[in-house]
Amino acid sequence: MHIVTTKALAAVRREGLLSPGDVVLAALSGGADSVTLLYVLLKLKDELGLREVAAAHLNHLLRGAEADRDEAFVRELCEKWGIRLFVKQVDVAALSRETGTGLEEAGRQARYAFFETVPDIDQIATGHTLSDNLETVLFRMTRGTGLKGLGGIPYRRGNIVRPLLDCSREEIEDYCRVNGLPYVTDSTNLDPAFSRNRIRQTVLPALRELNPEIGAAVSRMIRLLREDEDCLEQQAAEALQAALIPQPEPEDYLDKLKLPDYPLYNTEKWVDLPPAVLGRVLALAAAEAGCPAEERHIRALAELLRAGAGKINLPGDRTAVLKNQIFTFQNNFRSAAISYHYEAVPGECYDFGAVKVRFDVVPVEKLDENQKIHNFPFKNVCSYDIIRKPVVLRSRLPGDSFHPHKDRPGQTVGNFLNANGIPVHRRNSVPILCDADGVLLVPGLGADERAWIRDGTEKAAVLTCF
Repeated sequence: MHIVTTKALAAVRREGLLSPGDVVLAALSGGADSVTLLYVLLKLKDELGLREVAAAHLNHLLRGAEADRDEAFVRELCEKWGIRLFVKQVDVAALSRETGTGLEEAGRQARYAFFETVPDIDQIATGHTLSDNLETVLFRMTRGTGLKGLGGIPYRRGNIVRPLLDCSREEIEDYCRVNGLPYVTDSTNLDPAFSRNRIRQTVLPALRELNPEIGAAVSRMIRLLREDEDCLEQQAAEALQAALIPQPEPEDYLDKLKLPDYPLYNTEKWVDLPPAVLGRVLALAAAEAGCPAEERHIRALAELLRAGAGKINLPGDRTAVLKNQIFTFQNNFRSAAISYHYEAVPGECYDFGAVKVRFDVVPVEKLDENQKIHNFPFKNVCSYDIIRKPVVLRSRLPGDSFHPHKDRPGQTVGNFLNANGIPVHRRNSVPILCDADGVLLVPGLGADERAWIRDGTEKAAVLTCF
């Protein structure tokens, strides 16, 4: 068995990359690495119990006739080997201009976006090698990466797996020679305008003069650094969980709207954490809040903790807030401007952002008596008999008036929501049932006096919020 097959099989088993019954999609550019990947997966298909090995090729439209040649090559190869092939063409140069990213990054994003659209796939395998990992680590070093960056390319990221990550480029080329595997060469791999090519052409030869086994040495370093990173990440996850402040289960949808946007953390639990762990705690908290924080943002968050109070605006339209030793994230409330308006149809459900609501019309005798509160009208029903169409479910509007209590003056809907502790940015998520004469019902707060259920009422309008 060739060393490439041996290393690939060992990596698959050690890292748990593939499982029996998997359908595996091999990223096939047509180069030596990707052809080797596809061939190895086919050779190991029965031994690993794979259900199918398929391939995908993205034509970047960057190299004119050469790109068309590559696409034709992979089509012919897959037809010869009896492999299902998925092909797509993307103008990566245009994508790079639109997104403001470099050609390499735009191409990478386009490839993975395409692979994820292929249906009925369990794992996506790419042909990254030990040589790619070495180049990646050196490239990240030039940008001042941390421990995680020095850990290089992972064997797995989600459903993306890399079985050839222990194999050098020289071993791959030898594998192609021994097995008579055809492949094409991308001329851009020789272009010094790309950073990775300069590393490959100038930096690596110099390092090999210092240590001919530089690839194996860096591989050992990566393994050790990953172990350290895994340990620190575990400590950070435990520290984050230990600081979590439990929130009560909401009794109704109004209580749900009062909950904080994101988890609350007691920063007293973090006072004695070393900086290496604290930074990871803050990065993990930011990630869970959907905030793509970079290293400079993490430093700013750590400074916020040292200051003891304040706010910091962050990417992802988030704000970090620290007050009274409670740390959390908040949305920047742009969604507060979103309002909802629907023609209400009995039996239908409607989306109000933070909540959904169902509108029903039922006979009064079928109402649940347990919904009555202190002899006031029902909190989520009103008389359907008195409604003057059209019937509308919508967000509040300025000046909406509301009179839900017998012996108290009416107020605006906004005042009632404020008195009930509903945050400003969530008030448009409160559904309001209206007819031609105005507000009929605000679920959880009750019906307007004119729409109360009275003796003789036959049908009721019911709003169920969840």
